[in-house]
Amino acid sequence: MAFSYSTYTTTRAFTYSYIHIPPQLPNTQYLLFLHGFPSTSYHWRHQISFFRAKGYGIIAPDLLGFGETSRPTELEMYKGEDMARDIVEILMSEGVRTMVGVAHDCRSKWTENFDNAKALPFRGCFLLSRLANYHPERFSAYVYIDHGYMAPGRSLTTAAVQHINKSVEEKLGFSILGYFLLFDDDDAPRLLDVHSESVESLYFSTDEEITKKYKGALGGLRAWLTEGKTTELPAYLSPEDHKHYEDAFSKEKGGYGPAINWYRAGLRNINEEDERSMPFPPIHEQYLHLSIPGDYSLEPPLPYFTNTKSEITTAAHVLTHPTLLIASTNVITAAMNIPEQMRPFATHLTVEQVVGGHWLHLEKPGEVNEILDRFVTKVEN
Repeated sequence: MAFSYSTYTTTRAFTYSYIHIPPQLPNTQYLLFLHGFPSTSYHWRHQISFFRAKGYGIIAPDLLGFGETSRPTELEMYKGEDMARDIVEILMSEGVRTMVGVAHDCRSKWTENFDNAKALPFRGCFLLSRLANYHPERFSAYVYIDHGYMAPGRSLTTAAVQHINKSVEEKLGFSILGYFLLFDDDDAPRLLDVHSESVESLYFSTDEEITKKYKGALGGLRAWLTEGKTTELPAYLSPEDHKHYEDAFSKEKGGYGPAINWYRAGLRNINEEDERSMPFPPIHEQYLHLSIPGDYSLEPPLPYFTNTKSEITTAAHVLTHPTLLIASTNVITAAMNIPEQMRPFATHLTVEQVVGGHWLHLEKPGEVNEILDRFVTKVEN
């Protein structure tokens, strides 16, 4: 299932590779698909085919550090505000004014109340969240798959991850973020590159006990890799999918090092300066009852960027466009109770649950597409 790719070089001199499918009249709606780790735009193929057939416009980039997009090794290049600006530059270059943002798994944040088993830390769609904060005028709605929105100022630093693992272990009997700490080790890129087959089989495993023991537990991922462990790939991944994965994370393409900079950025808190002026907002009644405009058209046309940093107001921490969370039933997501974590930050939240693992858009594409279609149609109307 091949799609044609376009490229665009941003003002930061990074070249992004992305799928661009123009909408077919009378449809003018665009969908923006943002992938997670370890993944590329290719993993949205079921959704892209479905919505292309319905006439929707599609933008699906390989994100910075992944696929055919530039793979800088410098950690500072992976700041949230800067990567959000990269994406908006691509949209502007294609003349895309507004869209529905759809994201899966795009990195991590934590909630302050992680001592409460009902409010555990969650891996959420970081880039879509920052796009929503800095560029809300670009969106008509947001969709988060399996993980949720993250308000600014809650980076999963090394200290936070250590505290979280200890707290969750005490309350639930297993940890969930042990693998984060390996990603910040000096030898992590080499370990991942040498044992790429082990990485793929663990990340796509449907065995919850393996997930808890080798991803969640401290030291589990290192043991899995150094012992060269593998497990059976799920039936929803074809030999072609496996071949694509091998190529996308091959040493010749740069391996895993650039991609795990997304994790290292959180562990080392490189977004702190940008987000420091955005205190965690009080969830006052005024923010929970903001009205949503019925017309999302933008007149006059949007201005281009200035050289000054964007500012996020307190109210911008709350999503006021229609928002959909498609939650899975995998062991880690279930423990997080993500719907309740999102409700204070999404004034118009719809929650749908699909029985399945973390990769719902691959495992249950029919159900996911049907839910997306209903939601997008409702937003349009």
